[in-house]
Order: sequence, then structure tokens, then C-alpha cells
Amino acid sequence: MRPTIPPHRWVAAGFERYLRRLASRHFAAVHLHSPAAPPAGVREGPTIFVANHTNWWDGFLAYLVGRELGTTFYVLMEARHLARYRFFLRVGALPLDRGSAPRAYADLERAREVLMPGAGLWVFPQGARRPAAE
Repeated sequence: MRPTIPPHRWVAAGFERYLRRLASRHFAAVHLHSPAAPPAGVREGPTIFVANHTNWWDGFLAYLVGRELGTTFYVLMEARHLARYRFFLRVGALPLDRGSAPRAYADLERAREVLMPGAGLWVFPQGARRPAAE
């Protein structure tokens, strides 16, 4: 089983500054709509966030939302993409090998290990970007 690399504090801080600047250039505002306020326990217990994957901004915006909520960011990322962009390991990306059921199961078991108080694990079950209408 591959070890999980914990997010690196300094790398994550620099990444957050970069994303905030990038988002401010491309968005007038970002709003989180929810039928209720985020539960008070989002910082005390682990939280799994599940969202559609509609565009390449999804992971970046999830990172910023997670930071605003005070959670430690983790996201499942397709293993073949993570092998190409290894930097994301240092900011909380976890590999998910969808090409093999046993490897995918092992990756999900490892992802379960990060679910500790204050952790926020983002999952995009579609796995691939699809227009919101699909």
C-alpha cells in the first residue's frame, strides 16, 4: 500500500495564496449555497464533501471552500493525473486508481485514514468533467 503524504503546511499556504489571486482574476465572487449553514461540527469531525465535476476549477474552488470552513483539505484525484502533477500530493490530493477494482479499493481505504477531526475529503464521483446538464 502506498503511504499517504500529508499536506505540507508551507506549500499549502503558498498554493492558497496563488489560488486566491487566480480566482480573483477570473471570478467577481464565489458563493456557497446551502439549505443550511455549514454544521458546527465541520471542524470537529471529519467531513466528506461530494460534488459534481463540471470543470477544471472544481478542485481549486473546493480547496478554497475547505480552507474557508477551516478544514484540512484532501481530494481524491485520478492516479494517472496525480502521477503527472505530483505537486498536488503536497496540498492534499490522494490517488484513486480507477483502472483496477482492487487498487481502487486500496486507495479508498487509504483515503479513509485521513478522516480525522478537522479533515475535509472532497470526492467528485463522476470522475471526469461533465457539463452540469448531464
